Amino acid sequence: MKVSGNYKIFYRKRYFEQTQKDIKLAGALPASTPLIPLMGHGLPNSAGIPYRLNVVPASAQPESGAARAGQNTQLSGKLTRYEVEFHLQADALLLLPDADGARRKSLQVALMVYGSDFKPLNWEIREIHLLIKPEQWADEQSAGIPLHIEVDAPPGDAYLRTGVYDSSSSKVGTLEIPLTAIASLR
Repeated sequence: MKVSGNYKIFYRKRYFEQTQKDIKLAGALPASTPLIPLMGHGLPNSAGIPYRLNVVPASAQPESGAARAGQNTQLSGKLTRYEVEFHLQADALLLLPDADGARRKSLQVALMVYGSDFKPLNWEIREIHLLIKPEQWADEQSAGIPLHIEVDAPPGDAYLRTGVYDSSSSKVGTLEIPLTAIASLR
């Protein structure tokens, strides 16, 4: 049997060994939820819950020694605080009115800051309980449902991965951006 053709070989260009520090950091990460496996650096984005994202450096940066924005308690050194504003597309969420006309929904929202070595540097994971009053509904449908979270990131080559998970529908939306692109716009 003779085989001929144009073939390309794909392979991993490098491997990462977990050090003791990496193992300790992994233990500090939040317990697994359905959103966490989709929050890895470099994974494809998901559009199950579409949203617009606005990420800017905070107008007031924290002083050295101030409380950190994010859940990595080991984070230290010079940091930049970023304000992350989500605008969720209302029609992507099943938001039925209650007897009082209000719309309620619980969502899990996550921010993960990664270094170029694919290691998590900081994260913020929250359970958000939406309450949209009847008089707010028209605005939220046209402008999107706003969510605001802050997170700190060290300088250098870093990436911000964002995600939203709706447990009632199992829909997910994720988006990743390089923070260096935002820093260059300042």
